Amino acid sequence: MLRRAAVAALVIALVASATPLVCLAQSNATPRLMPKSPEPGSEFYPADIAASGAQGSAEVTARIAPDGLLIEPKIERSTGSLQLDELAISLAKTIKLKTNDGSAFPESVIVPVEFERDTILTIPTKTCKEFNAELAYERGRSPTASAQQVRAYRLATGMMMLLPGLPKERQLAVVRNLKTLPPLIERECAASPEAMFMDTLSKLVPAH
Repeated sequence: MLRRAAVAALVIALVASATPLVCLAQSNATPRLMPKSPEPGSEFYPADIAASGAQGSAEVTARIAPDGLLIEPKIERSTGSLQLDELAISLAKTIKLKTNDGSAFPESVIVPVEFERDTILTIPTKTCKEFNAELAYERGRSPTASAQQVRAYRLATGMMMLLPGLPKERQLAVVRNLKTLPPLIERECAASPEAMFMDTLSKLVPAH
């Protein structure tokens, strides 16, 4: 069932990528682009930065030049990381918009940029070492952060609760143990960094 859900997620991603870059709203609200999600290891999300555990969401506002290029981008909502914010601005500078009917561009646009290491496709191959780096990054931002602040943990537990086809008893067991799982996965991954993260988390969920 995990493979079926992964395929569904990929189809959704492909459909989203075919959506027009910007919707020219009839209201006075600043239009938004489809979220941009740089691939880890790419120019706009270098491997060393991704490996450090740095993740987050930014919103960049930019003016639109007559030829459709985005100019004067600036951070409207920060990721909390100067490096990621700078990468978000660099990505925005590469975007060129176009309209289907030749109408004028709005004055400005919002570019959501999401730096995410994990998707439903990558979680099965994620190691505890990678989770440990992400937890350390979150604790660098907030010393009291726990696994609950790590995207991989939230994504994995969500998959274990919501993916169709999983036994209902198993899904309920995850729900019942959401408060106790964070310190357990933190301890187990610290002790066994080479273990697979999803397998380790699954083993921590009681059978009943």
